[in-house]
Amino acid sequence: PAAYCGVYGLKVGSGMLSMEGVAPLAPSLDAMGFFAKTPELLSDVLAVLSPAYEPAGNVVGWIAPERKNLAECDSDVLTFFDDSCAVLTDLLGQRGTLPEINFSALRRDAFLLTEVEAVASLGADRDLSPNLGKLIDYGRRVSPQKLNATQGRLRIVKNTLREALNFDRVLLLPSVAAPAFEHESQPPVGQADFTVLANIADLPAISVPKPGAFPPVAVQIIGPAGMEQALIELAARFSAAL
Repeated sequence: PAAYCGVYGLKVGSGMLSMEGVAPLAPSLDAMGFFAKTPELLSDVLAVLSPAYEPAGNVVGWIAPERKNLAECDSDVLTFFDDSCAVLTDLLGQRGTLPEINFSALRRDAFLLTEVEAVASLGADRDLSPNLGKLIDYGRRVSPQKLNATQGRLRIVKNTLREALNFDRVLLLPSVAAPAFEHESQPPVGQADFTVLANIADLPAISVPKPGAFPPVAVQIIGPAGMEQALIELAARFSAAL
């Protein structure tokens, strides 16, 4: 939503903010987040919501996928991604390479896990939308073998990303592959291809909009656990350099 609306969005890691009162969908992937017009406002809100938070460190390097792995992205998204790579090179030096990840397959695995976990969280609700009802019905039919294989692949990706980031590097990705779709139209199949990675790895991420773009486009920066404030500060520096 932040990318589609041209604002900043911060997704925090688990334990940073209470999930009390949040209606669960897929508890192993659910996360808190909030939007703002500026990184500074995100920082102010984080300080209010998590007064005991202590920043984990500083960002000293960055990684990104190879361009060939972003072939499905809209041209405007790719142009902003390339511009963002140039800015991060100026700020943090030469980039490292993200280990090979099949983003569309990753999204499908996360969606299957959501379907299964939604059975427990929402399966007894009789007022579900038709589409959500179909999702839950499918989740009931997933075999234990298929679920175990899916969870295994997700654990591998989680560990791969955490090792690649170490404790002081960030990952640059598009937030979504294309600008916002028309209201009440069918959402694009791959709209969560990139955003789901931070949920799977349980890491903080920030979506940064391209200034003045219409329709809006954005990139996201994923960081190591506990680096929410460092991501906000990097987003401010990044935006000022665009």
